[in-house]
Amino acid sequence: TSCWLFIGAQHPNAHGATLHYASPRLTRDVPQLMENLATDFCSAIEYAKDLRRYDLADLHSKLDHSKKEKEALEAEMQAIVAEKVSQEEVLRVYRDKFGIIDLEHA
Repeated sequence: TSCWLFIGAQHPNAHGATLHYASPRLTRDVPQLMENLATDFCSAIEYAKDLRRYDLADLHSKLDHSKKEKEALEAEMQAIVAEKVSQEEVLRVYRDKFGIIDLEHA
């Protein structure tokens, strides 16, 4: 065709160069613009890939933080459960010693 056509493509996970095509008429009619357009397209793709890497790094950091927070909360919960068991044992000893009936478990 005799149209002006520019197509550019890049897969987000690709490691190779971007792909682009400019129609012969577009290249012939505005050669300097075509050189700039291809360069700008490659720059835009690199920027998009950098943003994607940044987003992934940010998500990974948040995931690590959440895992550490979860571990800390689980440790705190285990300590609370252990304290509860200890207190229940002390109560059982006093109930036995003073003959108090545990109405909850009777």
